[in-house]
Amino acid sequence: MEEIIKVLFVHNYYQMSGGEDKVVEEEISLLQQNGIEVSKYFISNYEIKLDGLINKVKLGLNTIWAKNQYKKLKDTLIREKPDVVHFHNTFPLFSPSVYYACKDLGIPVVQTLHNYRLACPGAMLLRNGEVCEKCITGSLINSIKHGCYRNSRIQTIPLSTMLATHRLLDTWNKKVDKYIALTHFAKGKFAENDLDVDKITVKPNFIQQTAKMSTKENKENRIVFVGRLSKEKGLHLLLKAWSNVNAELNAKLDIIGDGPLKEELEAKYGHLNNIEFHGKMNSNDVLGYMSKSKYVVVPSIWYEGFPMTIVEAYSVNTPVIASNIGSLKEVVIDEVTGFHFENNNVNDLEKVLKKAVTFSKYSEMQGNVKRQFEANYTATANFKMLYDIYEEVIGRRKVRNNPFAYVLHSKITALSFKDTVKNIVHWVDTDDKHKYVCVCNTHSLVTASNDKNFNNVLDNASICTPDGMPLVWALREFGFKDQDRVDGPNLMLKLCEESAKKRYKIFLYGDTKETLDRLEKKLNDLFAGINIVGVYSPPFRPLNKQETLEIQNYINETKADIVFVSLGCPKQEKWMYENSSMINGVLLGVGAAFNFIIGDIKRPPIMFQKLGLEWLFRLLSEPQRLWKRYLYNNTVYIYKFVKTYNKNRMKTKTTR
Repeated sequence: MEEIIKVLFVHNYYQMSGGEDKVVEEEISLLQQNGIEVSKYFISNYEIKLDGLINKVKLGLNTIWAKNQYKKLKDTLIREKPDVVHFHNTFPLFSPSVYYACKDLGIPVVQTLHNYRLACPGAMLLRNGEVCEKCITGSLINSIKHGCYRNSRIQTIPLSTMLATHRLLDTWNKKVDKYIALTHFAKGKFAENDLDVDKITVKPNFIQQTAKMSTKENKENRIVFVGRLSKEKGLHLLLKAWSNVNAELNAKLDIIGDGPLKEELEAKYGHLNNIEFHGKMNSNDVLGYMSKSKYVVVPSIWYEGFPMTIVEAYSVNTPVIASNIGSLKEVVIDEVTGFHFENNNVNDLEKVLKKAVTFSKYSEMQGNVKRQFEANYTATANFKMLYDIYEEVIGRRKVRNNPFAYVLHSKITALSFKDTVKNIVHWVDTDDKHKYVCVCNTHSLVTASNDKNFNNVLDNASICTPDGMPLVWALREFGFKDQDRVDGPNLMLKLCEESAKKRYKIFLYGDTKETLDRLEKKLNDLFAGINIVGVYSPPFRPLNKQETLEIQNYINETKADIVFVSLGCPKQEKWMYENSSMINGVLLGVGAAFNFIIGDIKRPPIMFQKLGLEWLFRLLSEPQRLWKRYLYNNTVYIYKFVKTYNKNRMKTKTTR
């Protein structure tokens, strides 16, 4: 660190303390331990006055624009002179007015997205016990119609008005410099709600490990639930399932926490001798229970942000049983770091509970949990991510987003072949890990235009290169006159050449063993000194969770700098998206490059390539296999390009 950064933390505490408050405390402690100066501006919902109509009206208006907090924060900023302001919860007492106070003084803003408040007045994308995304796909009028905030249409109106007003003002994109989403799933949801995806960084929660790692031997046959005792947390489902199978489990269930359902659930299930309600506990006692328990269970029925419960469980080597919904499905890997059960399904939860307590590979699962925690959720890893975000927004870390153009529904990076290589080499040289590069053609973009999830995969890539002249022509049409083609085979060969010079470690993933053997020999013949540290030919079926973890560990053990991935579109792009956070190297999806390099697929004469007719050459070479694909993709691409031309031209213009 060249000089000390001063950070002002701003947070509105709820009346019922929860995971957000713990994250705030952990991050402040982490920064202070690493020499960062932190000041605080906190308020609590205990300050809310709801007696009388006037106070209620005032609260509603303040939710939209809190004039008093705008002034108070501005005074605090002038006095404290922070380099950056980090907001956590701003609802309801701060309001978005506080962003404007920062911008008036030229101070950058970071906002952590703990829940879905920017997309949903109820903050949970949940209604009547079911996932609801009507305010993302439709109008905010839906929230008023259903009374999504506290089951009250009257109380929902100020929230919906606040969201509508600041969407109209584009506050969320103009007044916030960087958002922190806790998972890739959450990032995708906010992007669907028109939050600028380039402003969203994924940084998970963490814990400063203080408790001792548990072993299989000191585990008791217990399962523990920790959290708010409210409907969205799914405890009612867990207790119903437990009461149905408790006689078969020979285990105990500990319930730690408080909330509106405590008395009701305790009265209904407290008589069972293998269930104990403990109420609220301090953090050390909670970790003690987790350390002794065989599993922590998270039966939530909503799109959780990132439960601290899971990070805490992983920190003491305890696997997690979780519903397979939203971010939970991403953070808990089924049969690797815990178990999934079907969301809101009591019968499936019963089956999973019985399976978990008798699981024969429990020690192996604990090893997976330990590796997952050390790779993603330690204080050391989290501090680097947080500090990099601060440096970026205050301008010390010179991060320049690559130029891009919108083509169909995707963003294609407008970098020359030479600059693309430079970027990737820079990542390797600076140990900038967990990046992936997609090599895109018309097939990629047509697929993404029909599949939101795949489009999200492309949006999360660090670079999407224009492979194929139709994409090059599109970029030139949108203002990037000197754009050249950045195709998979040539990009791979150039990076192999650079790797031989700089002794980078290369890993080859995909295709058949025979192809990999021939490719390894070919690359060694072409580039003296190339260091190929590993190859892997995956089976022609989806990998199970254990196999996925094993290949991640294998690649990391080789310390590969660059991993070339050849699985075909969209399989290779999805594989990179799902694995990039766990693999410590740069991933490049190069399509059929392996086969081109070894000569199994012939490249057309250079004239065909420059005229954009490589597809025709390949079609003539393999007409029976490719004619349907090219007829469909090329036709749909042309149609959608024309249809989106004016909109994409304007969108691209605003980004330049």
